[in-house]
Amino acid sequence: MITRDQIQQLAAEHGTPLFIVDHEVLRQNYRTFKKCLPRVQAYYAVKANSDSEIVRTFFKEGGSFDVASIAEVRLVREFLPEAVLCFMHPVKTASAIAEAYKVHGVRTFSLDTHEELEKIVAATAGPDGQPAEDLRLCVRLRVSSDYSELSLASKFGVDLVDAAPLLYYQDRNWAARLRRQDDFYQESAFLWLEADVTIRRQSGGARSLDDFCRQFFGGTSAPMVSAY
Repeated sequence: MITRDQIQQLAAEHGTPLFIVDHEVLRQNYRTFKKCLPRVQAYYAVKANSDSEIVRTFFKEGGSFDVASIAEVRLVREFLPEAVLCFMHPVKTASAIAEAYKVHGVRTFSLDTHEELEKIVAATAGPDGQPAEDLRLCVRLRVSSDYSELSLASKFGVDLVDAAPLLYYQDRNWAARLRRQDDFYQESAFLWLEADVTIRRQSGGARSLDDFCRQFFGGTSAPMVSAY
């Protein structure tokens, strides 16, 4: 980790204000996440900081990337053509979807409305109009924001009661190629419940998701998970 003397040296060399990112801290945070949730694939949100060296650091650690615009897709593809990208913006233009899929190889898209689902299917269809068979669609769920400092519940996600009808909306001949027949729940829908179960099982009940949150985010308290 960077030392105080190194910070002072950098400030003297480059002047202030100066923004410094310690990549060793980035690597340690990523490794802590993977250690606690080894089966979970982490997606770094490029909009948080799109600096190419930061993106490269997470990629070298095994990370994938959450991109929110076609500009972010192009940016990452310029220097990481093999990285896995997930186009997460809730309302994407048809042209952005088509470019991401056909030019940059993006296969994972998020959605929370029927309109967005139809748009993705149409924009990624082949020349003959046949739907793409290699899409990975993630339905964004609206969950409780009781413990959030800033609630986004009114901005993102489909209500839980509307999620199943959304997934069943499309023609079943198309849908059957993208999901497991009637098993309409996306694998990520109960991600954190599965994470909590895994932690409790492997620790013999001595640890839970609460312990992960305290270790990863710091502090002495965290939202509590009730056993089930």
